[in-house]
Amino acid sequence: MNEGLARLKEIGVQKIYEDTHISRQNIEAILDETYGEMLPVQVGGFISIMEREYSVDLTALKEKYDEDIKDLSVKISVKVRSSDMETPRSERRVEDDPKSWKWLIVALLAVVVIIVFVMTGEDENEQLLPSDDNPVATMQEGVQGSVPESTEETVGKMSEEVIPATSEVNASEAAGTASVALPEVSQVPEVLEEAATPTTYFTIVPKTKLWMGIIDITTKKRKVRITENRVDLNASKPWLLVFGHGHFDIENGEEHLKFKRQTKIRILFEDGMAYEIDKAEYKARNEGKNW
Repeated sequence: MNEGLARLKEIGVQKIYEDTHISRQNIEAILDETYGEMLPVQVGGFISIMEREYSVDLTALKEKYDEDIKDLSVKISVKVRSSDMETPRSERRVEDDPKSWKWLIVALLAVVVIIVFVMTGEDENEQLLPSDDNPVATMQEGVQGSVPESTEETVGKMSEEVIPATSEVNASEAAGTASVALPEVSQVPEVLEEAATPTTYFTIVPKTKLWMGIIDITTKKRKVRITENRVDLNASKPWLLVFGHGHFDIENGEEHLKFKRQTKIRILFEDGMAYEIDKAEYKARNEGKNW
C-alpha cells in the first residue's frame, strides 16, 4: 500500500473532514479507491488538499486513478463501437441508407414542381376571368399579372393587394361568392447559433453587501465586485479572491464552505477546490501585492 495513503487511513476520516472540510463520503471513497461519481477535477483537487495538509506523497494514488479512468474510457469506447456494428439494417436511420436519400430527394422535387405550377397559374382552365363585378378575381389578377424580381417584391405586392381587399372578400363570402385562396410565400427560417459547451462553476453567496477582489491567476486579470447577489466563477480555472468581510458562503458541488466573521478573508481556488489562505501566501501568489 502507498505510504501516504496508509498515513491518511491512520489519521481517519473524521479528522480529515475537520481539517479540510471535504465531505466524509468523498474522503472514504478516496481512501477506499472507489471514487463513486466524483469528477476527475474533484478527485485531483481533494488529493492535492490532503497532500498539502498532511505533507504526504500521493503521486502513486493519482497515477493509479488516471490509469483506471483510461481503462474505463477504452472499455466504453469498444462497447459503443461494437453496438454500432451490430445494429440491424431495419433499425438504421434513413440518412445511413443511400437509396432512401434518393427517394426523399425525388419526393421533394415533386413537391417543388407542384408548388411552382400552382403559383405561376399555368392551368388556364382554373383561372378566374377579371370582371368589375368580381372583386376577388380582380385582386387575383393584380397579384398574378407580373412576375416580381425578388421574394421581397412579391411579398410587398401581395400585401398591398390583400389588405385593402379584405373587406370586399368578406362581403363576397356573405353574398355567397366563392373565395380564392392565395398561395403562401415561404420564409427562410432563422439560423440559431450552437449552444456553448456547458461549464462547471463554483458560486460565492454573500449574506450582506460584499466587496470582493477577483484575480484570474492564469491571465492576471483583476476585477472588483460590490454586490449582494450570487457570483459564479469558472471552476476549471485557478483564482485568487479577497473579501472585505467574512459573511458569505462558497458552494462548490457537494462542498459548502461557510464564513462568519468581520475580518478580511483570502481564498485560493485551485484544482477544483477552494480553501482559505493567510496574507503571506496571498502576497506570494499575487507578485507581492496586497491586491
